[in-house]
Amino acid sequence: MSKVLFLCDIALANPKRGTPIHVARLLQELRRKHDIVVCAASVPDALRDVFVPYPRERGFKKLRAMLRIVDTHTPETVLTIGQVGLLAPVILKYLRGVKIVVELQGVEYIEKYATGAIGLLYFYFWKYKTLLLLPLYDVVIAFTRRTAGLYPLLRQIGIVYPAIAIDTVPRAVLHMPIPPLVACYSGNMDIYQGLPHLIEAVALVRKRGLDARLHLVLTGDDAKARQVRTQIEKLNLTEVTTIVRNVLQHEAQSEMLKASVLVIPRPNVLESVYGFPSKLPESLATGLPVIVTDVGAVPELMPEIGEHAIVIPAEDVTNHLVGALQHVASMSVLERTERGDAARKYAQKFSWENVTPIVSDVL
Repeated sequence: MSKVLFLCDIALANPKRGTPIHVARLLQELRRKHDIVVCAASVPDALRDVFVPYPRERGFKKLRAMLRIVDTHTPETVLTIGQVGLLAPVILKYLRGVKIVVELQGVEYIEKYATGAIGLLYFYFWKYKTLLLLPLYDVVIAFTRRTAGLYPLLRQIGIVYPAIAIDTVPRAVLHMPIPPLVACYSGNMDIYQGLPHLIEAVALVRKRGLDARLHLVLTGDDAKARQVRTQIEKLNLTEVTTIVRNVLQHEAQSEMLKASVLVIPRPNVLESVYGFPSKLPESLATGLPVIVTDVGAVPELMPEIGEHAIVIPAEDVTNHLVGALQHVASMSVLERTERGDAARKYAQKFSWENVTPIVSDVL
């Protein structure tokens, strides 16, 4: 057992998005073998007894606050996530001799630049700062090999996948006859997630005579929700669309079971190519048919993932979705049941029992 300080300005209380959900559960799992102290913006109740508020100071005052935290709790390892706060653990390493580990879920400076959140100058500043700092980390953990491959000088690399608690993911016991074909999307409404492609595909499938419907389990603000509703109205899908917003994870999973097929329609854009579709493991675990585009970590899971999900090209997503939806509609209840049973077994690959030791062993 080692003493580990998690250090990151992230809100972990009542998580609804993929990253906070993953981090909050990972820290709880790591407590089984390690003495954990969590320095974050907030924590769930299960971590409140080991919570230290993230310093709100800036500059040298912030550094002094972090040094006090390290001196008080005397961790052997400092664990952080992402590419925003890379400098502080490096300073702590050289001032206090701690081991430092970082988990990368994507490439934030590429994603921010692609969405227009940062300009070209700041993109290069962030990129080269990351290239300079990451080799100073004792261990870098990445969600995909493609992400790890951007940094050739790393000391030690670990590849992990976003994990799920299989036993808590509800399973589709009864596959309802089709039609209607109810296509479900669960996640945020950012364009790079590809939701507009699914909406267009359902409209096209309906024009071809298939009774297809949408069930959307969405997270995000009202402005993005209005954009989604506008597209649905333009394509005359209002009467066949159900929208549920900003629910907790277990509620979202229950909503997913109301579908005939779960769709992860990410296109081949910069925001997607380095990330892992966090909804993929739990989608497989439901036992429902899953359609996913061949982007991000999906090519690294081939060919095995192709036996348990319908993998389509990440280019011309709308038309490939049309074909995939029609394929699901042609599947018998028996075929969907058998594929679902196999997919849930495959989802054990992403269980906390398999993922946690990879992180635990490097701390």
